[in-house]
Order: sequence, then structure tokens, then C-alpha cells
Amino acid sequence: MGNKREIYLDILHIYRSEMVATFPQIARRNFYGTSFLQQLKNTLLSLLKSFIVSMRTLFGLQKNHKKQLHQKHWLFVIGSNNYQSLRFINEFDKQTTYVTPYKFKVKGEDIIKLELANFFYLLFRLPLFISFLFKEKNIGRYWDTAFRGMGMYESALDIIKKYQPQCITFSNDHTLEARAMILAAQTLNIPTFYIQHACIRADFPPLRFSHSFLEGQDALDKYKNSGSVRGGVSLIGIPRMDPYIHQKNTNSKIQAIGICSNLLDDILLIEATLTALIKAFPKVQFTYRPHPVDSRPINLPSSVNRSNSKAENPFDFLQKQDLIIAGNTSIHYEAATLYVHAVYFKFGSLNGVDDMYGFVANGLVQEAKDNQDLIKIIQHLEKEKKGLRLKAQYYNATLGTKEEGKSQLIVAKKMSELLKNNAHLE
Repeated sequence: MGNKREIYLDILHIYRSEMVATFPQIARRNFYGTSFLQQLKNTLLSLLKSFIVSMRTLFGLQKNHKKQLHQKHWLFVIGSNNYQSLRFINEFDKQTTYVTPYKFKVKGEDIIKLELANFFYLLFRLPLFISFLFKEKNIGRYWDTAFRGMGMYESALDIIKKYQPQCITFSNDHTLEARAMILAAQTLNIPTFYIQHACIRADFPPLRFSHSFLEGQDALDKYKNSGSVRGGVSLIGIPRMDPYIHQKNTNSKIQAIGICSNLLDDILLIEATLTALIKAFPKVQFTYRPHPVDSRPINLPSSVNRSNSKAENPFDFLQKQDLIIAGNTSIHYEAATLYVHAVYFKFGSLNGVDDMYGFVANGLVQEAKDNQDLIKIIQHLEKEKKGLRLKAQYYNATLGTKEEGKSQLIVAKKMSELLKNNAHLE
């Protein structure tokens, strides 16, 4: 992929998504500004930040991390979900170093911040940006992000050339910085690995790794539909679930229900649904679990517990539930794997896309259209618990096989073999 236009369109893949364009405003803000003034503000702030980072780099004011980074196995993380998905690699490869383009920190871990000093490259790429403004469909909704991304690829090339990592492992394949690093590593023949950290959406970019470790056939089918797959692929189950995979929920009654939300959901409707459910099931313990980045206030009844999603991982949470209710979130297939009932329920008409991950279409979960429908489904599920694990096999390839619970070992063995053979993209 030598054409710079193609490279930057690839970097911008998720931001060009028609699915993202349907998200409610609060969710779209994670991708680009939702008004001209917000976009202008984003653009000016990104320009200022890139100038400061580039000046620090130019005058040698950035800390040199050569000892920690040179010829090491980089684990590229941008948040807690990525970190939790990759941390097991430390157990078999002692040459790992966590790197991040953001201010992400974990107590007790040394995570090195690698900022992309792209200011001068950004200026050089302005003609390409202007070309995008005139030629790219719907760029009006994401032009601030397109501007921010200019020069990131070249800056990523500089960082990789400077520190020469042995390889880089990613658990996010679609943010600007991650995508720039992936494509730069590919250009320089640095081995790259991808470990899926959540369910895949249909609008994710094509695989561009030396080797991709996917959880199941669902992910591979979606990636094939998004474009040609480069590098090898292994279906290895869910590594982050290994410690929990044999701790299935065997309760015959529904005594604990979790309500899981994300930024696509309407808080007021969550509150209304909880009120209706508490009235319908007065003996059930309800727990509310927001997405880790959702800081919106919510009025919860005193009887409702709250899961600290920043501290409690989803599997510890799921072990305490007999059923979960959620909209467009990957926790549905994680619940099914642990034999926990799940119901798909969109909290609000603003929740952009129906069945974003295909859970309803693939028969993994039932969909409730309103509170009355939701109550009926729960009453029915109280009476039976059938085939949850079988349904989840499409998402978790090792379920029911001798490899179940050994996903981390599969990754360790395969990754070691590939590194020994100096794997790289052809």
C-alpha cells in the first residue's frame, strides 16, 4: 500500500463509517465533532498539540526510551480493555513493553507514551487533505479528524525506525494512531500481531497484520467482508476469558439481573426500564454497569447495585448475574459463553443501529422491543436454559473443544513460532 491517498483513507476507515454516522451525538463525539464549531475547535487543538509535540521532539526535549523500546515486543494499548486483552503476553515473552499514544496509565505498570510528532508532516500533507475536502464523500462530517490524522503515518515510520521494535501487538485496529502504526510497521517489515479484544462490527477496517488471532468465525466473516485479509489468521477463542471459561452459571432461577449500557443508550430510558423491572421482579437483585468511558449521571433506585466498570472486569461482573440486558455491546456473547442469559434491548430510539453485532440475526439472543416485551422474555427464560454455549460457538471457536480455556497458550505457541521464523507481511 504505497499510495499515500490509499494509506490515509485506510487510516480514516472507521471515521468514514456510515454506521458511526447514525450514532447519537454523545457517541459520535468520540470520532469527530458534531458541529462546525466543535470541528473547528478540534482542528485548532490538534494543530497546537502536534506543534508542541513536534517542537519537543525537534529540540530533544522528549524522554529517550531506547533502552526500554529497542528490539522489544511492543504491546500497543489505548485503554483498559486493550490492556486486559494483552497483559497475558508478559507471561511468555519477557521482552514486552507497553506503549500508548495517549495518557493511559495503569497503577504498577510502566506504560511508555509514544506521541506522534506529525506537525511538519501534517503541513506537507495539506494538499492531500484539501483533495479529500473536494473529492471524498461525506467528509464534511469528519474533516476535523481527517486533518488531525494527516502526517501520522510518516511520524509512525520515524518512531519505528528510531526504536526498531522486534514486533508490535495490537488489540485495537481502527483508531488513527493505531492504524498509522500498523501500516508503518507493515511498510518497514516489522512483524505485527492482532488480538481481538471485543466483538467485531461490520464497519471495522480490513486486517493488515502478520498474523491475526481472532476469537471465532463471526469475526473472520466480518473482516472478510470489509476487504482482503493480509497475513495469517488463527481462530483461538477468547484469551481474556481463559481464567473464567469453566466457571459457568448453573443457577436454575434468575435471581440477579445486570443492566449494561454504553454511550449509544438513553439514560432516562434506562432509568424507566429499571423502575419497570423492579416492579415486575421485586425479589431480583439488579445491578447497573455502564461502559467504562460513560460518565453520565444516572438516578438509580437505592436497591440497585452499581458495577465499577473501570475496576471490575466484565467476567467478574457476569459471574454475579443470571441474566443481562444490553443493547449494542459485545457483552452478549461473553455472557452466553459463561452460560448467562442475555436479552438484546435498545434503550431508546436514538440508539443508532439495530443489532450492530448481529447477535439477534445469528440467534444468539432474543430481542425485546419494549418494557412489556422485556418482562415477558425474562419470565419465559426463568423456566428454561437451553443451548447458550452452542449458540456462542460462532463467536468463540474453542467452546466445546479440547482447546477450551487454552486460548492464551495457543497464542503463546503460535506467536513464538512466528517470531522465531521472523514473520512479516508479504
